[in-house]
Amino acid sequence: MSLAQPTLQEQVAVQMEQDLNDATELSGLLHTFVKHGNTRTLTRETFDNFLDEGHAHAYFEARGLSPATTGKFFHLLLDVHKTRVLSFKTFISACMRLDSAASTMDVHVLHLEMKAMHMTSCHFQKEIVTRVNALAVLAGVNKAGIESLEQCALLSPH
Repeated sequence: MSLAQPTLQEQVAVQMEQDLNDATELSGLLHTFVKHGNTRTLTRETFDNFLDEGHAHAYFEARGLSPATTGKFFHLLLDVHKTRVLSFKTFISACMRLDSAASTMDVHVLHLEMKAMHMTSCHFQKEIVTRVNALAVLAGVNKAGIESLEQCALLSPH
């Protein structure tokens, strides 16, 4: 005898409800424990103070995130958004995407994206060296120092 398994739609509905509950709980914690002066925003200082709050600490740990990891994640969000202030909405939305451990596919995609970025960076560096050499020739500068750049380990393909 086999028990009825939930359908894919039921599983998605349950996950969406859990995500909504998690977002609502995090929003409540932020509004309760962050001194934001009705701006509904977080700075490094207000977020670090928030993480020191026991309820916030418990919220993240219950979801498998240490306060240190959560702090690094927040600071990374600030850096990515090139800002000193992050809205509650943006932070909550980013947290809701952290619903599980990375799959093998996630790691592979990330590896390929980093490899592509590295290749782009190497091509850019080689182009810079080529242009600097051309300028050196036009200016009559000794290329010995410039040629050493071409031998730089950063420019060699890996």
